[in-house]
Amino acid sequence: PVMSLLGAVLLSIPARILLAYLTENGGSLPEGVLLALIVTFVITVLTVLISVSLFVFNLLPISPMDGAHVLASILPPDLATVYVRVMKRYGTLLFLGLIGSGVLTPYLEPIIVGIFRFLMGL
Repeated sequence: PVMSLLGAVLLSIPARILLAYLTENGGSLPEGVLLALIVTFVITVLTVLISVSLFVFNLLPISPMDGAHVLASILPPDLATVYVRVMKRYGTLLFLGLIGSGVLTPYLEPIIVGIFRFLMGL
């Protein structure tokens, strides 16, 4: 998860610079240059959003996400053993069911959007 966040942070810098440049100079640029800068900006922003989403999803304490390993490492040993056993057996199905049903959306969306807006300075 750390690499996803690091990627989002690093890519948000050129995205913010491009946004500022396009806001200031967009009307005076030749059409081809403007289009190239807009496409670059959109791709960069989408990559930031995807990286933030991966960061948040990877922190979910459901196997096969990394958050399951983090939670297992901080639980008491006997509880961690049971948790790991249940997650190995049902974690992927649970994860797919929660994602597919949209149950997690109201909880994860504000987190993802908040981190994204913070990184983009919005």
